[in-house]
Amino acid sequence: STYIGATEGTDGLLMRLDPEGQIVWKRRLFTDMFGATDVMHGIAVNSNGDLYALADLGRAGVDFFMLLQLDPTDGGVAFSKFLELSAGTTLDVVAGYAGLVVDSQDDLHIAGEFNGPSRNEILLFRCSADGSLEQSERWSENDAAAGRFFGGLAIDASDNLYLSTHSALESGSALRA
Repeated sequence: STYIGATEGTDGLLMRLDPEGQIVWKRRLFTDMFGATDVMHGIAVNSNGDLYALADLGRAGVDFFMLLQLDPTDGGVAFSKFLELSAGTTLDVVAGYAGLVVDSQDDLHIAGEFNGPSRNEILLFRCSADGSLEQSERWSENDAAAGRFFGGLAIDASDNLYLSTHSALESGSALRA
């Protein structure tokens, strides 16, 4: 099967296609589930066929990263978790700038841009298949006015992670995480 994730209006949209490209199921996420204005950032499938989606949910002018595990047969939600640095500490994310990949051990890696104390920063999460946070790491500029902006996230066959970023001080860079 092939899965396609996108943002449609104010909702995340997820579809499963069969090998001929026909829609098996189509699910509007978030409004149907949470009643919020939200953005789909990415989808990933692990070696067991478990389907994950990354989104940000907007509430009262603040956006939060949410990780969802979905049933691949119908798109139903198995779990949904807000990503937090520590219990009760969610992040004000910058809508539209995040990525999701799965490594060969079925760990989930999530990178995105968030509003730091005085500038944008990059945060990388590693979560287990059940969505439990295992590690987090931050990147920011030394120059408080510069900020760092997310470009993309990739993983190679050896499970090396790569982030592309840019800032006011440079046009682009790739970081090996």
